[in-house]
Amino acid sequence: MKKLSLIWVLLMIAGAFAAGCVYITFQQSERDGADVPAMMAAKQCVFELENGASPQDALPAGTDMFTTITPFVMIYDSDANLIASSGLRSGVFLPAYQGYPAGCLTAADKTGENRVTWQPVSYLRFATVVLKYQDPTHSTQYYYVVGANSLLESERATGNFGDLLMIGCGLYAIGCGVLLSIAGMITRHGKNKRTV
Repeated sequence: MKKLSLIWVLLMIAGAFAAGCVYITFQQSERDGADVPAMMAAKQCVFELENGASPQDALPAGTDMFTTITPFVMIYDSDANLIASSGLRSGVFLPAYQGYPAGCLTAADKTGENRVTWQPVSYLRFATVVLKYQDPTHSTQYYYVVGANSLLESERATGNFGDLLMIGCGLYAIGCGVLLSIAGMITRHGKNKRTV
């Protein structure tokens, strides 16, 4: 019985490790996938800038970043000042939030791109992609174009997957216990036969 209990514990450890690896992989995959809409919005904005649009005209249609999950774009000047944003608040076409970290912008200076999770308030989290755009007509003028996408659905999917994974782990534990119990009964039955 002690040997079967030890085997069950070892199986639980192996199962927990495997489940943890699966969960982390799924979570990272969901997080990386959330960057895609943000990147698409930022690249489209850069495309508009390259074709002569002003920062205000390069923006996509406005959305309320506090109540919707539609991607939006913010444009900062070379001094990290917010000069245009498609993120609205209460339906007003104004920069929705001034607090994007300047360090996240300047981190794009070396490679031209930076990706970071941004949490402006406790209940809002965004996958953001920063692209540095150099104005070809002004050698000293450049912009930081920030595409942002809500992580609400991504985190909800991760939470639901975690719940299902916990149920699966519970069933795995029960199944291992039942199989080991059956194996123990068969072993004891075999020993009893040999004794007789």
